[in-house]
Amino acid sequence: MPEEKSLTVDVEQIMREIRADIKMQEDLKNLPDFESIPLQAQDALVVPVGYLDWALYRQSLEYINAHYEIPYYWTFTGNPVKVFLKRLIRKVLKCMLCPLLNLQNRFNAHVMRCLGQIQLYTEDVRDTTERLAKESAELRRQVAQLEEEVRRLSGPAASGQ
Repeated sequence: MPEEKSLTVDVEQIMREIRADIKMQEDLKNLPDFESIPLQAQDALVVPVGYLDWALYRQSLEYINAHYEIPYYWTFTGNPVKVFLKRLIRKVLKCMLCPLLNLQNRFNAHVMRCLGQIQLYTEDVRDTTERLAKESAELRRQVAQLEEEVRRLSGPAASGQ
């Protein structure tokens, strides 16, 4: 007679696993989405939509111009063992990170050049707009004077006919 193997089921263990899965799914649902995570910017600059602050724009442009290049080497401080490990990891990853860093630095330089060109263009447009506004105001003043002169000259002539 063949021997039957008994199968033992640990219901408590299965329930613990199910509860852990449910908890993990609930935790995943509670993770914040990308938009809800606040930026941890050092200089958080908020400008109202539709408003351009030239001083703030120039300040930001100067910052970008001064910091667009990301250095690969910088000094590590602290625990000498940690410093050694960080330097070792940096040496190991250099073959992968240097090309990426060079690409990023080139991209940043091109963005900086584009922003500089946009600044020159917007300043030119602003100057032209201001000049045209002054010319328009002067022309309106001249038209108003001419209309007044026409009314003055045509007033007595119209009543004398």
